[in-house]
Amino acid sequence: MSGREAGAPLLEAREVWREFGGVAALRGVSLGVHEREIVALIGPNGAGKTTLLNLLSCVLPPTRGQVLFRGRSLAGLAPHRAARLGLTRTFQNLQLFGSLTVAENVLVAREARGGHAASWSEALPWLELVGLAARADEYAHHLPFGQRRLLELARALAVEPTMLLLDEPAAGLSSGERAALRELLLAVRARGVAVLLVEHDLELALGVADRVVVLDYGEKIADGTPEQVRSDPRVISAYLGAAA
Repeated sequence: MSGREAGAPLLEAREVWREFGGVAALRGVSLGVHEREIVALIGPNGAGKTTLLNLLSCVLPPTRGQVLFRGRSLAGLAPHRAARLGLTRTFQNLQLFGSLTVAENVLVAREARGGHAASWSEALPWLELVGLAARADEYAHHLPFGQRRLLELARALAVEPTMLLLDEPAAGLSSGERAALRELLLAVRARGVAVLLVEHDLELALGVADRVVVLDYGEKIADGTPEQVRSDPRVISAYLGAAA
């Protein structure tokens, strides 16, 4: 067990189920993410990855089971309340304010975190981190798609989370942008932020993660290092083999 995995998980799901109209999208899934750890959550389309992310970020409640953050149950907590505890989420579909500038998008997040007006200078460190400082005064809707992805990440980081949930952050990015995202995720971890990453790009997911969790038909079929997951027969059959 590495130093990042020592002790109780920062974020934990315990035997969570989620049913929609009697159909189980998740079936007794358990996982934990420890401090300063990057965990990749992978699986075929329809495996339940985004549903699990919705449970972990309080967007949806589990039908059964528990979600805990720092040992505290998140039952009944709204997403913005979870964010104030240090649990922040990005979405597969961008949720930026296109009519605001790049800096103003980050300031909205800073103000939501602190409950007071934020100064323009508070946005700059987060924009510098994602490489957007030079475009701070441009409107968000003028950014190319890949940079809008980075802006959403900057906005999530501006809340200063201890746990970051990312839903398909590499979707629509060029190969160069994906390489930059990989380095950015490592830099985020170096700042002490744990990351749970839902990602279809296997090269990125397996290349950046300390640990990989695999879902298939709403069940967890593997949980281990990238090397262990690559050689797991169930994963090869359910996902990696199908993608090859």
